[in-house]
Amino acid sequence: DHPRFRSYIKDPESVENWTAFLYFQKGATLLYAGQERGIAALPDLFNRDPIPWDKADMDLTPLIQKLCRFKQEPCLLEGSYSLKAGVESQAVVGQYVHNGKTMHGIFSLDGEAHVTEVDAPDGIYKNLIDQEEYRVRNKVLLTRGEPIIFAHYHEPIIHDKWERPLEQWYASEVFSYSGHFTAEILENVQSNPYFGHFEQEFPK
Repeated sequence: DHPRFRSYIKDPESVENWTAFLYFQKGATLLYAGQERGIAALPDLFNRDPIPWDKADMDLTPLIQKLCRFKQEPCLLEGSYSLKAGVESQAVVGQYVHNGKTMHGIFSLDGEAHVTEVDAPDGIYKNLIDQEEYRVRNKVLLTRGEPIIFAHYHEPIIHDKWERPLEQWYASEVFSYSGHFTAEILENVQSNPYFGHFEQEFPK
């Protein structure tokens, strides 16, 4: 048999993103026995080999329960699906479109913060997984390392904070969640090509 996914991916946030990404794909989702608890042990297919529940170091059950409900969304069942990788990052962005509704999935496969391009109107969106709010400006969203799923109907979402200079907006977006960022991550975010695009589009 093949080694378990968890034997390759150690970081818990990365595991959560990969799990959400798996459920966001079209079609039925297959879980390997014990995957919901982060089991890494390779089972023996030819002998009795109980799942070593005592070695579980995380519980993905609440996340999986939420993701199962998304699988019943008409947008995911019948919509057209597209997928693209982030620019120089380990983030992937999926999108379903159906009857005027769009559902976006943004997954940081390394569990880190990334600047991602997303085809959504400027505004504040609620992550349907954990109810946290994220801002989109000029089709760019700054992740915090957690998986994100949100929906919209292409309506513009106006907010007075968009009137602030870009530098102030970006700084508040980063430092209001400073607990999620290390100096290395912040440096990586600032060096991302989209950060440079910000500065060109909105000069000081």
